[in-house]
Amino acid sequence: MTPGLDQRVADHTAMVAVAGPRTVLFSAMKNEAPFLLEWVAYHQAIGFDEIVICSNPSNDGTIEVLAALARAGAVRHLTTTPPQGQSPQAAAVDMFEAQVGYRPGDWYLWLDADEFLNVHAGAGTVQDLIAAMGDCTCALINWRIFGANGHARFPGRFISDDFAKASAPGFRRNRAVKTLFRCGDTFPGFARKGIHRCPQGHPSPAGRPGRGPSPRGGAGGQRWAPRARAPVACEMVPGRG
Repeated sequence: MTPGLDQRVADHTAMVAVAGPRTVLFSAMKNEAPFLLEWVAYHQAIGFDEIVICSNPSNDGTIEVLAALARAGAVRHLTTTPPQGQSPQAAAVDMFEAQVGYRPGDWYLWLDADEFLNVHAGAGTVQDLIAAMGDCTCALINWRIFGANGHARFPGRFISDDFAKASAPGFRRNRAVKTLFRCGDTFPGFARKGIHRCPQGHPSPAGRPGRGPSPRGGAGGQRWAPRARAPVACEMVPGRG
C-alpha cells in the first residue's frame, strides 16, 4: 500500500473501533437507467452505509443518472472502459480497489442491478443480518429467481405486488450465491475467480452453496430474470455491467 493509503486504513481502523463497522454495497452497471432509483433507494432503506457503483459506457442515461445521484451524495460513482480481453466486472473491481479500496472491519456485498437483498432477520436491515450471523464473517446468500409475472411492460417497480411469482425454493438456479463478507485477513476482498464472492471461507446461517437456501436462512437475494426487465420503453443491453 502507498503511505497515503496506509494512513487512511489506520484512520479507518480507529474509526471502526469507536463507531462500529460500515456496510458497503458495490455494483458494476451498464444500461440500467430505468432501474437505478429503486435499487439505490431500497438498499439505502435497509441500512447500507455506502453504495459504490462502477459504470461502463452506456447509451440509456445510466451515467447521467449516476452522476446526479453522486452529486446528491446517494452513491459514489466510478467509471471505467474495460480494455479488450478484460471483463466489465474485473475492470470494475480494479477501479474499486484503485479509487475506494477495502477497509478492515467493514462489510462488503456485490449485487447487480436486478438483485435486491431480502433480509429475513429482525426488522429486515443489513445490520440485523450481521447481528444474526454471530461471529461469522462471511455469508453466502442464495438467489430467488423472479420472472415477468405476466407483464407485457415493466410496471415501474420491482419491490411491489406487481411481482409476486417466483421460482420454487428448490429450483436449480437458486443455488447461485452472492457473498456478504467482513474485510480482514481471512476475506481481504472480492475474488478474481468467481468475482462476486470473497476468495475463501465458510458459509454462515444466511445460506449454503449448492443446496439452495439454508433452513436457518437469514437472508436471500431476489433476482429478476432478463425477460422481467426487457419490456421497458427504451432500447438497451442490460446485464453487461
